[in-house]
Amino acid sequence: MTKFYMTTGTRNFLKKAQEKNDELILSHGSGHSVLMHETNGPSVFQTPRSYEVIASVGELEKIGYFVLNNIPVTDEGRPIFEYRFKNNTSKLQDHVGFIAFRLLRPINSDTYIVLTEWSDPKYYDLWKNSRDFAQSHKEDKQARGTSIYASKSYVTTYRTRPIDEEEHAEAISEEE
Repeated sequence: MTKFYMTTGTRNFLKKAQEKNDELILSHGSGHSVLMHETNGPSVFQTPRSYEVIASVGELEKIGYFVLNNIPVTDEGRPIFEYRFKNNTSKLQDHVGFIAFRLLRPINSDTYIVLTEWSDPKYYDLWKNSRDFAQSHKEDKQARGTSIYASKSYVTTYRTRPIDEEEHAEAISEEE
């Protein structure tokens, strides 16, 4: 089974680690950076957050916008949660800007990650405001009152280029 590993740290430290391994994806969020590694082998990180990839669409790319929906799920709720997300990805891949999807089962915690990668944040926003998104989350909203969730979910986002590099590139293109 394919595994997915993540570690966080400073941009400079993680960039040096990425330079040693071409398979690693470095991305940046507010306040920290994350290094991601999808592999059939062992982790290259000393203390990673570890997951099993239980559903997958598309190939992850090194240039994109990553949205990680972190969802704590009870032990009893795992089969229901996994069934819903494994069988609910068909419309996602038809949306403009979509690159990849991963459903990540936690190995040492209760928090699943629903990871999507987009070519640009605007395409994620279009998906999030689409009829397909509303339809795919309708069942999930109905289940919120049930006991499959251990606590409230939260979303983290990352870009493969640090924001200050993007602003610099935009300033250069405006000057030209």
